[in-house]
Amino acid sequence: MRKRLIILTAVFLGIVFTTNAQNRSHEKRKNKDKVSRLDSVAIKYGLNETQKANFKAAIVDKRKAQKALKEKAKSSEDKKGLKGERKQIMQTFDSSIKVILTSDQYTQFKADVEQKKIIQMKQRLDQRSERMADSMKSKYSLSAEQHGKVKAAAQAFGTTKMQIREKYGKSKSKDEAKKEMKEARKTFDEALKAALTTAQYDQWKSDRKEKGKARKKK
Repeated sequence: MRKRLIILTAVFLGIVFTTNAQNRSHEKRKNKDKVSRLDSVAIKYGLNETQKANFKAAIVDKRKAQKALKEKAKSSEDKKGLKGERKQIMQTFDSSIKVILTSDQYTQFKADVEQKKIIQMKQRLDQRSERMADSMKSKYSLSAEQHGKVKAAAQAFGTTKMQIREKYGKSKSKDEAKKEMKEARKTFDEALKAALTTAQYDQWKSDRKEKGKARKKK
C-alpha cells in the first residue's frame, strides 16, 4: 500500500512539474513573439531606439483602451456609442504614431495598414460568402455546382458593395451611391436566378421578403 502511494505521488508530481514547465515554455514563447514582432516593425520602418520604445508604449496604451472597452461592451447595448469609442481609440493611436514616426515612415506605415485592412476585408467577405452558400445549400438542397455559383455571386456582390462604399465614403452623392447599389443588387439577384432552379429561386425570394418584413417590425 505504501509503495503504491509513493508511486502515485511520484506520478502526480511528475504531471505537475511537466504542466508548469509547459506553461513557462508557452509564456516564454509568447513574450519572445511579442519582442520579435516589435523588432520586425523596428527593422521594417528603420526605427531608432527612442521611436521603438514610444511605438511599443503606444501599442500598450491602445490595447489597454481596447480591453477596457471590451469589458464595457459586455454590459452596454449602445452599439453606436461603442463603435464611436472604438474609432476614437484607433484615431488616438494613429495620432501617437504620426508623432513618433518621420513623414516617410508614417506614409509607409499607413500604406501597410490599409493593405492589411483590404486583406482582412477580403477574408471576411470570403467567409460570409461561404456561410451564405452553405446555408442555402442546406435550406434549398443546392448541388455542389450551385453552391459554387452562389458563393461566387455573393463574393462579387460583396466586392462591389465595398467598392461603392470606398468610392463615395461620406460624400454627399448619396443618390449616386444608392443607384449603384441598386444595380449591384440587381446583378446579384440575376446571378442567383441563373444558379438556382425556379422553385429554389422563388423560395429564396419569398424567404428574403419575410426577413425584410421582420426587420421593419423591430
